Amino acid sequence: MISTFLIVFTAGASAIGPAEYDGDLQVNLESDSFAPGDEVNGDISVANSDERPVVDGYVVVNVVRGESPYYPSQKSDRDNVFHQEKIEDINLKAGNSRDLEFSYSLPEDLRPGDYRVEAYFKNDRTPVDGLPSIYSTPRHDSFTVSGSSGDYPGLDISRTETYFTGVDEAVGDWDPESLNFNDTNWPSLTGPVGVLTTNSMDTVEGEVVIDNPSDSGKSANLEVVVCEWDDTACSNKIDSVSKSVQVPASGTSVPVEVENPSEPGAYAVKMNVSVDDMTHSIYRNRIIREGNTSRIRKLSVNRPYIGSGDQLSVGLVAGASPDHYNDPSAEGVDAQVTVEADGEEVFSKTKEINRLSNTNTFEQLYFNSTVDDTLTTYTVSAELSANGKSYDSYSYEVDYSDFRNEVENVSLRSYEFTNSSLDAEICGETDSGAPAAGEVQALVMENATLMAQENNLIEGCSSFKFEDVDSGNYELVANHGSQTRFNITPGGLEADEEEGGVPYVPLVMVMVLLVIAAVFYRGVKE
Repeated sequence: MISTFLIVFTAGASAIGPAEYDGDLQVNLESDSFAPGDEVNGDISVANSDERPVVDGYVVVNVVRGESPYYPSQKSDRDNVFHQEKIEDINLKAGNSRDLEFSYSLPEDLRPGDYRVEAYFKNDRTPVDGLPSIYSTPRHDSFTVSGSSGDYPGLDISRTETYFTGVDEAVGDWDPESLNFNDTNWPSLTGPVGVLTTNSMDTVEGEVVIDNPSDSGKSANLEVVVCEWDDTACSNKIDSVSKSVQVPASGTSVPVEVENPSEPGAYAVKMNVSVDDMTHSIYRNRIIREGNTSRIRKLSVNRPYIGSGDQLSVGLVAGASPDHYNDPSAEGVDAQVTVEADGEEVFSKTKEINRLSNTNTFEQLYFNSTVDDTLTTYTVSAELSANGKSYDSYSYEVDYSDFRNEVENVSLRSYEFTNSSLDAEICGETDSGAPAAGEVQALVMENATLMAQENNLIEGCSSFKFEDVDSGNYELVANHGSQTRFNITPGGLEADEEEGGVPYVPLVMVMVLLVIAAVFYRGVKE
């Protein structure tokens, strides 16, 4: 059994790449059958199994026609996304989880058939579970709709025919062999796979093919947005185009021209077809702008609260250029990390990355420093540069109050006997030593007899008053998910002394583990 556990754990751990968080996402709907106009309600659970907190995370939720995801998306027209939303402000410490609520009102004229709610979990730079920019590995739950003769969504973007590439010019100028592709491996021009654009191209041309499964023509609007890397974050919008389109019953093809990004990198092309401001179809293509660059794929900290004298560790994962056609290498890249608090620099450090390429795609770096003052809110910034050119920069604020700071440890700050009562001050903390908020049940025990009890919702430190407790020797038991015990004596605590208590449940667990280890050792020895 021990060997099986180790194998499973190792296999799971190896599946997590350096440019992602170890986490989980689940979607559960309250029913698998609905009628048009019904409210689709469900729970979306997110979990952080990583050693580092997820800061500013969000969940992208799509409502899709189609029972299950088809990947790669450009190979089938079975799926159609007609609703998308974001659930933001998700901050999870290592090992924490959170339940989110989702609700969507089905349109009255929704077509009968198979549908699903799918979700992706990430932050601006780093995926946790799934990649919405290329429709990869979403979590989903399916449902059916019946009892309707409606035709919504009445327009679909054809995934198998829509492309952005400037193909007429490009195929004439490019030599597939020089880009390390032969004829059979030449990449598809459709879908969010990332077709190369060159320095000589001012614009990128494309064709958005709109199918109309209804019997009548429709007046629609097509909006195309180009964003750096991922349009669900869209920290850098490159271009946007909007067109009024008449879509006959036979469908239509719409020529679109967008700006070719000026800097090397990967760019998402999001298309949205709507009728009377109601979305009918959402799809994506992708642009790879040729050239050498590097991107910050992950920027993490060891915990949101850093106490005075504790170590702050900033992790940075630098990624190679997404130009996998030419495979340029970035050499001598300076990775600089800066931490600031209250407008003042806490520390700034630089490390050099020798080389990034498709054979050395990622470089993981750690920048550690012991802080003098407690950090409750601070800003983490990073920049990648080489030879005076800045490739990429990224920053975000860490605020420990944005995290769920439940009571994980308690301490007895002070106590005294006054007028036949025991007055005590109990403090709650997280595992990292940050002030915590939560309910604590405190019991005063004498020889296993309950003398007094009080429940308080504490925030940091709170006062407890136990009536009818005379001066004497007692045990104060604090229940806060686990249990901690304190010895109470008539003398009270000495000045500036704080009693940490004995964590009862962890102590028992340690004893059990020691017994198991002794038995295991004896078995191996025999």
